[in-house]
Amino acid sequence: MNPKKLAACLAIACVTTSAFADDMPFLSNRRITEQGVMNLGTRTGSEIGVSASFYKYQEPDFGVREQGARGAIDYSGTYHFKNNAFVRAELKYSNGPVHYASASGTQTDPNFYYEARALIGYDMNRSNFDLSMFTGFGYRYLEDNLTGISQTGSIGYNRQSQYFYVPVGIIHRMHLTSPSDRLTSTFEFDYLVYGHQKSSLSDLVGHDGITQSDDANNSQRSGYALRVSSMYETRHWSIGPYFTYWSVHQSDVATLNVVQDGFHFTEQAVEPRNNTIEAGVRAALRF
Repeated sequence: MNPKKLAACLAIACVTTSAFADDMPFLSNRRITEQGVMNLGTRTGSEIGVSASFYKYQEPDFGVREQGARGAIDYSGTYHFKNNAFVRAELKYSNGPVHYASASGTQTDPNFYYEARALIGYDMNRSNFDLSMFTGFGYRYLEDNLTGISQTGSIGYNRQSQYFYVPVGIIHRMHLTSPSDRLTSTFEFDYLVYGHQKSSLSDLVGHDGITQSDDANNSQRSGYALRVSSMYETRHWSIGPYFTYWSVHQSDVATLNVVQDGFHFTEQAVEPRNNTIEAGVRAALRF
């Protein structure tokens, strides 16, 4: 995926939705509490959502691929201040089996991640639409349990991934054909501050003559994510598609001590560059 092309598409989409809103002068961004009119700004409240998605992880240099369908549940709480600033806390848990495939074989393994985010933002009100800028801090933890023996007899191990990142994004809101609903589109860039990968190679002990093996702990310093979503919203519920793309560069090198068949030696391990795509549909209730 070319991030420059995607960024250009997002800019065109944002301009298009703004232009469409300008063609509807009768639906102004009214913040008064008229019955049937939903304001376009950020609203104080809580939201619980569920989603279904397709997930695909790849290590292009080594031909490794994991993919599968998964489900998720999420919660967010927002407080909007009178000066148009807002704060938001978000939690998400996603789970689903993935099909692993590489030169060493194939197998299906459990895979889950959870994500926590703290955001701060500001609303910029326009006559027919609303823009909200936001930033904050995010944390993502993923566990991929590859323990077991593949179809070709290869031994697997557990992998734990942690991302610490800074999100920067913009939210565009506009009324549709009725002032009682709205379309909310979010465009976000996440800068990876630090990533940590733990490969539990000690899971290999007891196989193929291995009596000792250190776990590999690798640091990642370069990567990013792109997120896009578009939600149809009413006062009490919302639904729409979303897309997330992660690209993380190769890690540093970890040195491991291994004892196999009575011989002690060292090995070097890296976490290769990888990318992750997740595309799905989310529905939520607001209260």
